[in-house]
Amino acid sequence: MRFEDTLIGPPIRHNDPHPFGSIFAALMDRRGISRREMARRCYLAESTVAKMRAGYLVPRQRRRVVDLAAALEMPVGDLMAIAGLPDDA
Repeated sequence: MRFEDTLIGPPIRHNDPHPFGSIFAALMDRRGISRREMARRCYLAESTVAKMRAGYLVPRQRRRVVDLAAALEMPVGDLMAIAGLPDDA
């Protein structure tokens, strides 16, 4: 799957950041949501949001994805796909 210039899929090497990070960061930036505001909306530490933006932490729990999608005002299924999770996870 492709989002703008980013190909969504698993990292090529184990230590490579997941493409979720760049897409998540772009979505936050387009909506004018700061790390602090995202952390506040989703009850997360700012460092957690920073790791997600960098692609080194990808949400794996549906509840977390639901919170992030609500904060981004987007469909949960779309964010699940970007995170590489099945829609029924």
